Amino acid sequence: MLKLKERLKVMVFLVLFTLTSCSDDFDELQIINKPISFIDKNTIVYQSAEGHLGWRIKLLSSDLTQSYMITSGPADFVPEWSPDKKWIVFSRMFNPNNVSRIWKMRYDGEEKKALTPIDKDCNDPKISPDGKTIIFNVVINNRKQICAIDTNGNNWRQLTNDSLNPFKDRTIFAWADFSPDGKRIILTYYKAGTDQEGLGILNIETNELTHISQADQYSPYSARWSPVRDEVVFVGTIPNGTGPKLFRMNIDGSDIKMLTDAWGSFAPDWSSDGSMIAYTSTNGLDDYTRIWTMNRDGSNKKLVIEIKEAHVTDPSW
Repeated sequence: MLKLKERLKVMVFLVLFTLTSCSDDFDELQIINKPISFIDKNTIVYQSAEGHLGWRIKLLSSDLTQSYMITSGPADFVPEWSPDKKWIVFSRMFNPNNVSRIWKMRYDGEEKKALTPIDKDCNDPKISPDGKTIIFNVVINNRKQICAIDTNGNNWRQLTNDSLNPFKDRTIFAWADFSPDGKRIILTYYKAGTDQEGLGILNIETNELTHISQADQYSPYSARWSPVRDEVVFVGTIPNGTGPKLFRMNIDGSDIKMLTDAWGSFAPDWSSDGSMIAYTSTNGLDDYTRIWTMNRDGSNKKLVIEIKEAHVTDPSW
């Protein structure tokens, strides 16, 4: 059976396949001119697929009363706030060749600009705590690696390569996120064609990779580093479990705790003060995804975004 993350990937491609009337001019995204007045530290940006309109990026006000679409789709994914909440980076997948680029836009959806070249398949951008650097996945020689650019799109550099290869053959690196000081990143690496996954800490300055072996039993991936503590939340599985769960642990691999027990939970992100976590969950019955929040210890879970017969996912807080 496919993992939930692979099922969602298939779902994305099916959505793209049905969108045959989309414009080919992908460098000119629609600009939506309507004032947005509710941006604050608790505003959530997320991706939404409603009906046959494809994936678009939307905002949700902190009081949960206002939502607003800031891209027109049809294939806009994984939005990420800048630390000052003034702009957003995201991925846009091109139809029909299914290559993604990293884009940047203002918080209200204006001033959209592509940051990565059209011949590079890039995805899952994350911004450094000082707002100066973006890291992301990029396919190089048929394998995902982690690369970085400045926020203006210049100074491309590759952070992972075969010299860091923990499995000695066909290692894929993905889902990277910055430490609070911006000097390290936590990333997922896995052996192509297998479910053999692990988490590692890469020191950007020394190029040293440290394996967090304590989490291996959960086949961990997609970790997010707390903005204020040396702890991470990650997605993992348990033996004979249902779908993926969320776990929290200290950065040295100690004190691992399962935070969710729903059928499937994934795509976590921290609040700016590190006290809460937003995440995506599905109940396994209707397969639609919803966005929830909870305290960092897993308590006080709240459903915050649900659209009937639609998918909402990948919150950034």
